[in-house]
Amino acid sequence: MERMDILLGFPATDPHGDPIPRLDVPGSVPARATRLSALGSGTDAAIVRVSDASPAILRFLSDRGIRLGTKLRVDTGMSATGLMTIAHGHDVLELSAPIAHAIYVAPSALP
Repeated sequence: MERMDILLGFPATDPHGDPIPRLDVPGSVPARATRLSALGSGTDAAIVRVSDASPAILRFLSDRGIRLGTKLRVDTGMSATGLMTIAHGHDVLELSAPIAHAIYVAPSALP
């Protein structure tokens, strides 16, 4: 395990943002994040984790350049019909509830 840590440069998270347990930090607690689906209109956030339960959702996000660290703004929060709209760079995307629910974010100021 130690050699793998050295080889990979001691990553804190896996490629989807899930925390990697540290042998040298007993009881460490991962940072709290909020599901994108819970944010309201006008909220700026950065993606800190994406659930890897659905390969289709991962492909959808990847095809649109959305990955860990991506900054976005919620244009319209989750509606009663299960859709929300986000701005990502110059793009505006409509996301379904399952997609928005799979994305975890932390507050962030857009540049």
